Amino acid sequence: MSLDWECPRDQIRVAFNSDGEGGFLASGYPRPIPGVAPDSNLKGVSFAAANVTGILACLLEDRPEIRSLQDLSRILEASE
Repeated sequence: MSLDWECPRDQIRVAFNSDGEGGFLASGYPRPIPGVAPDSNLKGVSFAAANVTGILACLLEDRPEIRSLQDLSRILEASE
């Protein structure tokens, strides 16, 4: 799991290196707080991990046919 500061908070990305190993990338920003600029709030890899976890939980709840990381990666890549 890695940070991608350009990734929208409501999305995650799957990236593979030249060896075929993959991982998730996500925004390191938390949900917005009214009246607080995103750069003034806490941010970082822990929020990226939470964003990945939340998005994957919702996806898996809605798509019970997902049985493997390959299934999940295929669906995420198709949605990009």
